[in-house]
Amino acid sequence: MKGKAPQTILTDHNTWLKDAIAVEMPESKHAFCIWHILSKFSNWFSILLGSQYDEWKAEFHRLYNLEMVDDFEEGWRLMVADIVDFNDRAGAKQKMQRKMQKVCLKTGSPIESHAATILTPYALSKLQEELVSAPQYASFLIDEGCFQVRHHSQTDGGCKVLWLPCQEHISCTCHLFEFSGILCKHVLRVMSTNNCFHIPDQYLPVRWRSIGSSSLNHFQGATSRDQPERIQFLESLVSTLLMESVETDERLDVACDQVSMVLSRIKTLPRSSHG
Repeated sequence: MKGKAPQTILTDHNTWLKDAIAVEMPESKHAFCIWHILSKFSNWFSILLGSQYDEWKAEFHRLYNLEMVDDFEEGWRLMVADIVDFNDRAGAKQKMQRKMQKVCLKTGSPIESHAATILTPYALSKLQEELVSAPQYASFLIDEGCFQVRHHSQTDGGCKVLWLPCQEHISCTCHLFEFSGILCKHVLRVMSTNNCFHIPDQYLPVRWRSIGSSSLNHFQGATSRDQPERIQFLESLVSTLLMESVETDERLDVACDQVSMVLSRIKTLPRSSHG
């Protein structure tokens, strides 16, 4: 290739390859081969989804074959939300046990400490992976609010991070946040270098938050434009309600009584005239 890196490279699901490509070919788009992904579906999801596995797999193939990007993105968002909700219910006992365990901080950074008070254990672990890698990267201011971030072993290339503190806007050309909802090591490096000690609220997605008062406050004064996010939040509340209520008969009795009252109140409110 005479030193020219490919625009896109497909590999199997190999962590070492992923890290090596990020360092040696930072401008290349790295994706996992669909054949390798499909070959692992049974191991990943058959036990978790049980009788719903075949239905879910068929939905994945339907989404995979869609031609319009917007149709795929909307379908993918709904499918991921359903899998997360199913996993929450199936692993209720395990989640309760994890919740009782003391959170283990890996870096001791203010950003990590702040995130630990908000994120679910899984989301925190994914953010910690990025935080641990962040110190290996150098950031260079190349324009107002624009930084070049690359691995310390690189002499050029890397990712571009746009950071506008006054607007609390952060973005990176690696698009990890857009893909997973977790801030990337490049953004975290820029934030720490510029003395930013907490993650702006909009970069802590509802789907990765532990349900609590802070999550409820997030929706105070919400508008109709936030309806899909509020519906997803309500689903999380219901899932958590079930998870907490089934622990004892007393909890279950209280939950049934309170939910009955709330439902009766909701039924007295007017319905939408336009459906």
